[in-house]
Amino acid sequence: MEHPHLRVSRRGSRLAGLAVGLWLVLGLVVWNALFDREIKAAESRYLRLQAAHEQGRGPDVTIPGIMEPAKRRGVLVATGWTAVLMVAGLGGIAAVRRRREP
Repeated sequence: MEHPHLRVSRRGSRLAGLAVGLWLVLGLVVWNALFDREIKAAESRYLRLQAAHEQGRGPDVTIPGIMEPAKRRGVLVATGWTAVLMVAGLGGIAAVRRRREP
């Protein structure tokens, strides 16, 4: 016969696993959204600068000249904020599990 404490412990482990999985999915969504935001901002910047150049009001710009720095910045921003989110979420799960362990 299984001890009642073991049953609760297994259920808690499954719930913790589910919580970790959901935080990882959230992290992926946040990373993609932040990276996409940086790329879209660079795209808008390129179009504004290119339009100004075509009107004789600015220097010539290239897509790689605008997008390469945007990709680097996007990776850094997205990774940084996602890391903060993951530390908070996964750290919270770990703290709750430690408090509930006998």
